[in-house]
Amino acid sequence: MEDSNFNQNEPIRDHHLSETPSSSTTPPQKCTRTKEQPNWHLRLGHAANSTLERLFGTDHEVDEEQCEACVLAKTTQSLYPTRVEKTTQKLELIHSDLCGPNPVSIGGSIYFVMFVNDFSRYCWVYTVQRKSAAAILEPFKQFIRDAENKAECKVKTIWTDGGVEYEKETAAYM
Repeated sequence: MEDSNFNQNEPIRDHHLSETPSSSTTPPQKCTRTKEQPNWHLRLGHAANSTLERLFGTDHEVDEEQCEACVLAKTTQSLYPTRVEKTTQKLELIHSDLCGPNPVSIGGSIYFVMFVNDFSRYCWVYTVQRKSAAAILEPFKQFIRDAENKAECKVKTIWTDGGVEYEKETAAYM
């Protein structure tokens, strides 16, 4: 069953939105929405203007700045708070993270914990076999000893990604 009025290259017309029936020879009427008329932007899942134009022609433009859902969808949130102040001495701020799983190392470890000095960007890496707070306690203590001996000053702040591996034993050590 082929529709003789169907033209694949012509946009779909919404016959409920214009008072006069549209045809291929007359331009579409500018749509003014009322309560009874469907809002195609919303009904099609907040479709972009380009999608609406492809489907219905240029008579269905939506001001996306007025659609609260579209405005919220385009908002981005910073993953980490931005730091304005710069560190001025060694070991003032240490960044740390537990990474893995990785391919098995020669020592049999599949994780590593790293510590990066924010001031000098010097990096310490220790391998660990499990991803747990107990597993990183010894490398954590070793880092504190190594860093404070080498820099001849105390570690002031350690900044992590909030992983649970830092919550228990290491928090008690600091």
